[in-house]
Amino acid sequence: MYAIRVGTDANVDKVDLTVGRQTAEVGLRVEIGCPAVDVVALAGDENTSLAMWTDSRETADGQLNPLASAIVRVLRPQLTRYYFGPVVIGTSNEHGQIVELSPEHTEILLNALAKASGVPLRPQGLGQSRGGSTRNRPPQCCTRGYSRPGS
Repeated sequence: MYAIRVGTDANVDKVDLTVGRQTAEVGLRVEIGCPAVDVVALAGDENTSLAMWTDSRETADGQLNPLASAIVRVLRPQLTRYYFGPVVIGTSNEHGQIVELSPEHTEILLNALAKASGVPLRPQGLGQSRGGSTRNRPPQCCTRGYSRPGS
């Protein structure tokens, strides 16, 4: 079961919470590095929620997580506190159980990451045709059906 881990160094990694047959709850604690977690609802509907799990000790390791704090401010501007330590962002169901990160929640998270970091999700003009120009087209080696010589 996959989720996204955001470290205090702003590294963003896809993590498998159930690796080695552990429960997703154990996987959360392992990825965050704490004995107990708190959850912050970021977005959702009546069936699922995009949620962020944090160390329940709040400032346990003392390292500010500026990217996690910025993501929360993008998605829930009324929450103005800072978050510390690594966090895990994923999907929970209506019963609060951790489930596979949904495509809709992945899109919400990617857009929030782009806005929080100031880096556009899709560069403007990239891949748009300019009247026959090949300037923005991928090189021939990157198109479907390409094979290396001798393979």
